[in-house]
Amino acid sequence: MVYGLVGRSGSGKSTAAQMFAEYGFFVIDCDKVAAETLKSDEVRRALADAFGADVLTKRGVKKRLVAERAFASRESLDLLNSITHPPIVARLRELCEGREKALLDAPTLFESGADQLCDKIIAVIAPDELCEKRLLGRGGATLEAIRRRLEMQVSEDYIRSRADAVIENLGDESELRKQIEHVAKTL
Repeated sequence: MVYGLVGRSGSGKSTAAQMFAEYGFFVIDCDKVAAETLKSDEVRRALADAFGADVLTKRGVKKRLVAERAFASRESLDLLNSITHPPIVARLRELCEGREKALLDAPTLFESGADQLCDKIIAVIAPDELCEKRLLGRGGATLEAIRRRLEMQVSEDYIRSRADAVIENLGDESELRKQIEHVAKTL
């Protein structure tokens, strides 16, 4: 079985993924898979062509610079996704092979098409204000940039409509743990 764990930036997906690991799920951090993918020569060349040669480093890309340029418009974001998602999904498919309970911690599960790999979808939902606060706490982005990023992501309603289970993360860790335990046992 392959499970997709999805939620908007700052919703608490990574915390939830760590808790699911305690219930025997093999967690695949899709952000790490994406980072590995950004090191491939083919992807690096395509990103340089799309976003400028200055996005390249010796072994990868300047992720913040690419993100800044990609989140400038819907077209730029679609271009980024068309370059990176196919090789990421191919790698995820490989990593899921033979796993009893693989859990894809995937911020762009639907946009990438990785939801097609999943038997069940689990959503982590949090209010925008809480997501913004968490993202500001990570540093490196302005509130305006965070809001723009959240606006470019799929809506909470869309995520809920596609999910087999919804976890409401309002910031109480013990409540989050109870919900995860219930979902882990139910699914």
